[in-house]
Amino acid sequence: FRMNFIKCIMATDLALSYEYTSKFKGAVASTKNFFDSANNQVLLMQVILKAADVSHPAKPWEIHRKWSELITEEFFRQGDLEKELGMEVTSICDRSLKNLPKSQVDFIEFVVQPCFGMFSDFCGVSLWSNSLSNNLSTWRVMQGKSPRKD
Repeated sequence: FRMNFIKCIMATDLALSYEYTSKFKGAVASTKNFFDSANNQVLLMQVILKAADVSHPAKPWEIHRKWSELITEEFFRQGDLEKELGMEVTSICDRSLKNLPKSQVDFIEFVVQPCFGMFSDFCGVSLWSNSLSNNLSTWRVMQGKSPRKD
């Protein structure tokens, strides 16, 4: 149990998003009885936790907007501390570069949509994708772009 739990937590690393999305799609496509494999069961748990970890853009707008503001403030506080310690401030944590609509559009397009797209397909549920699309459209309008991807 402990090792599987650790594997699930490690899968939430955003740097590994593409890797887990690819693994999951491949396992689903190549396996007739997906749940018969212990490896696939762990992979499914990893994807569920990964989806939960980045799920706020798939929630209703007001909840998503609030979470976006909170996580952005958390990042900025980290950047403030990095600056105070004389460290190079990572761009996502740099308060002077604040552009919440752009950061959310990028986050949704590059991290959340790939994860939720394949997970929604697997579950046969469109509710998450619909909320995600609506929120993405709202951010794109706020960013001064077309609500649809250019």
